[in-house]
Amino acid sequence: MNRDFVKHPRAARLEETVLGVMLCCPEFIEKTKKENLLSEDDFITEFGARLFGIMMGTEDGASFDFTLMNELMSSDEVSRAQKLLIERTHLSNTDAVFVENAAALKKETLRIKNKGSETDGDLLEIIKRRRSEQ
Repeated sequence: MNRDFVKHPRAARLEETVLGVMLCCPEFIEKTKKENLLSEDDFITEFGARLFGIMMGTEDGASFDFTLMNELMSSDEVSRAQKLLIERTHLSNTDAVFVENAAALKKETLRIKNKGSETDGDLLEIIKRRRSEQ
């Protein structure tokens, strides 16, 4: 079971779409690099961040090579990446699909991270209020 997926299913699905499109269409790897569309910090799951990092590590102009993944990831992770590729093969992989999902992923990740900090801030406010009441 992927705990990250269960914890944040919307972000995890967006990650899968973005990574699947990038695996299907390596030109989006270059687009991401040139336009700085995403970073590893924009991924909620450890798997998503690792796969993205490996894809971003390819040399400019070089196409992504699955054999590189075999050296850097477990066989389970490679299978998951291949599944993402296969699932996206018959779906729309246009520029609009990629850009919209990348933007939605950034927004969702930011929302999740801010929610955690807001909770911490709310707790501090409650503690301060209770101390002042004493």
